Formats: sequence, structure tokens, C-alpha cells
Amino acid sequence: MPSGNALYHSGAVVADQSAFETETGELVDLALQIFGEDGLLQVMVTMERTLIQK
Repeated sequence: MPSGNALYHSGAVVADQSAFETETGELVDLALQIFGEDGLLQVMVTMERTLIQK
């Protein structure tokens, strides 16, 4: 349960296979960073290329 002025939001990160592929077809990990209006990092999500099944 949030306390004080903390706000919590739920959400989802969705990426298809093409998001993990470079121009040469190599699979890479993805990183998503979300910053607040104050410039501070709010969330960092790393999605590993092993999530993709061939």
C-alpha cells in the first residue's frame, strides 16, 4: 500500500521479435528507462533476447 505522496501505476511493456533484432539479424537485449518530470529515473526494465523463441 502506498504511503505519503507516492503514486503507483501499473503498466506493460510489449515488444515483438523485430525489436530485438539488429539490421544484420543479430538478437540483442533491450533496455527501457522511464524518467519522471523531475529528471529522476522512475523505472528501468531489461528484456533479455532469450525471451524470443525461434
